[in-house]
Amino acid sequence: MDTLLNIIETIYNSPHYSFGWLVASCLAIIPAIVSVNLIQHYLSKVSKSDIKAAVIGKQLLINLFILLVCLGIFAYTFYIYVWIKP
Repeated sequence: MDTLLNIIETIYNSPHYSFGWLVASCLAIIPAIVSVNLIQHYLSKVSKSDIKAAVIGKQLLINLFILLVCLGIFAYTFYIYVWIKP
């Protein structure tokens, strides 16, 4: 059991693992920006009463989910580079 934990710890502490998260974080910038813009667009349509919230609720939730996933990737990458690696 200790050998398996050592292997997992070695993989977790390897630079390739953390650089993979850095690349994923850089690639997640574009979807995060697009989803924030679409959320703002849908909310402005609802506030102007051009369209009802029930009609665009699914698109709003999908974009909110994409934004939360991207923010999770950013937060985890920040955690790896700030708290784990001094």
